[in-house]
Amino acid sequence: DAPEVRFARARAAVETGDADAALSSLDKIGTALPLLEQDVARLRARAKAIKGPFEEAGDWFVGQPLAADQLRAARAFESAKSWPKARAAAGRVLAGKRSRREEAEARAIRMRSDGESETDALEDARWLFVHAADLPFGDDARTVLSGHHVKPTRTELADRAETLADAGRGDDALGALEEGERLGTPSRAAEHHRRRGDLLMRARTRYADAARAYFEAYNAGSARGASDLLSSARALSRDNQDDLAIDRYDDVGKTFPKSHEAEEAAFLAARLCLLLGAVHRPRVRPGLCHEIPCRGAGLRGVRRVSPRGVRGPGHLQPLAESLPQMQL
Repeated sequence: DAPEVRFARARAAVETGDADAALSSLDKIGTALPLLEQDVARLRARAKAIKGPFEEAGDWFVGQPLAADQLRAARAFESAKSWPKARAAAGRVLAGKRSRREEAEARAIRMRSDGESETDALEDARWLFVHAADLPFGDDARTVLSGHHVKPTRTELADRAETLADAGRGDDALGALEEGERLGTPSRAAEHHRRRGDLLMRARTRYADAARAYFEAYNAGSARGASDLLSSARALSRDNQDDLAIDRYDDVGKTFPKSHEAEEAAFLAARLCLLLGAVHRPRVRPGLCHEIPCRGAGLRGVRRVSPRGVRGPGHLQPLAESLPQMQL
């Protein structure tokens, strides 16, 4: 076979985890592809990292500049049980530019390595427990913390809940929040419901539950009642319950008429009416899309958008022109 074909076969073998086939193909290439010398060396190191000798693979990757290569070196040294080299390679990953996933795996390798100091192991375990809660590398973090009789703090559990919510794991996020609430003094009812709403919104899958949580925060009473009611309306809109969302935007304006949230709610209600084509839908009750205060350049010239008294789409032109200028 031509050297180019052998190189292609070696690359396919590495991707499928067949180290023997990859090394066999690479050994037959020799010096026939001088322009691909670096690529051949990389494939050979990757093949050795699969089956061994692991230390040789790690030594090759150590000389490369990217964090991903240092991570491959750390994996290879871990497989070779060469713990000092594994910790050093993981440290180089953490010292450079890296992704969250790369940092999580490097910290996990360092946490598992023999000879790691208890202080450093606990530091890595705490970071993984909070920031890698949604990644497989963070699965052992809680076990390590429990083994050292260390309990997560309330702040750590709250941050862990946000990590899980951002990953779309709403139920796990709420579980972490509830666990944190059991530590120390419980939060006020409004604050607790508001945090639930924030997590459910970040999870991007349970907008109706988020709307209920924000509405419960509003009903519990706090200085942020207008914000809670507005957030509830936004969540309803995200859940495609647009008529209910418009009603709730209207409630914000009626309950808190002089607040900034009332102005924002008025605009969002009018925007929904425009997007839904309210002027062409008689079943939408008149008055739901109400007056927008003309404050700021983005709303200048917009007076009223309502099904009542509007005879055609040309009357919505001022609002349509204002929408791109607004930051929602």
